[in-house]
Amino acid sequence: MALRVDHIIVSVRDLENAISEFTKKGFAVSPGGSHKGGITHNALIHFQDHTFMELISFTPGMKSMFIRFLCRSGILKYFRWIPRIRSAYRILERMSKENEGMIDLCMVSDSFPNDLNAMMEEGLSMASAVEFHRTLSDGTQISWQMGMPDFHLLPFFRSEYLPVQSVPEEMTQHPNGIVGLDQIIVFTENPKKTAEHYQAFLRISPDVQVGENQKTVSFSTTPAEIHIVSPPPEDLKQTNDGVGFFAVKFREISENN
Repeated sequence: MALRVDHIIVSVRDLENAISEFTKKGFAVSPGGSHKGGITHNALIHFQDHTFMELISFTPGMKSMFIRFLCRSGILKYFRWIPRIRSAYRILERMSKENEGMIDLCMVSDSFPNDLNAMMEEGLSMASAVEFHRTLSDGTQISWQMGMPDFHLLPFFRSEYLPVQSVPEEMTQHPNGIVGLDQIIVFTENPKKTAEHYQAFLRISPDVQVGENQKTVSFSTTPAEIHIVSPPPEDLKQTNDGVGFFAVKFREISENN
């Protein structure tokens, strides 16, 4: 089964402030919950195309402060031999930089074990599958399997949530007219290496377009396409410190009609 674009992860410093700001921008924000361990919590913005945007931040408290310290000092990377840390390290490390914005992309699989095995057969270095949990605001606990590639520009992917979650239709209706994700943009200085990893990960052939000043490698994923763009914008290359290599274009209601 083909992997589908599932959600983008947006790091925020303060979750309550972010909920307020995104609401002002015309998004209907749904309550999320706390991930197992209580280090991070989130809120969700669901779309009509069954994708969503995850607003994630560290929770207040000493445990989260300690994890941020371990990330910033570089100590946590020495524990990546532990499967759970290896799977979570990338997101925690990017969150610890305090930059706000899109830090990652998640795909979803209908056949998680088969897709994980296929990726490793394609030669990708992958963390062992790890089960993650999140406690919802109503106390319900959901779980899923997560597969994390070592190549930093690839998405990670997950199994379906259990139990299956239904989203009220009104939470996919946004006053700003956004109905879904249209394009995921991945900036890279090495388009050949990045495209090869994406082809092994997605197992579909790309379309390549070479312009005067830019090369774009596109993958026809659903419901949003993935575009690998090189070179990155000059301001991004100058300011990037591990966050900012991803961008998103939303699909608006006028584009859907």
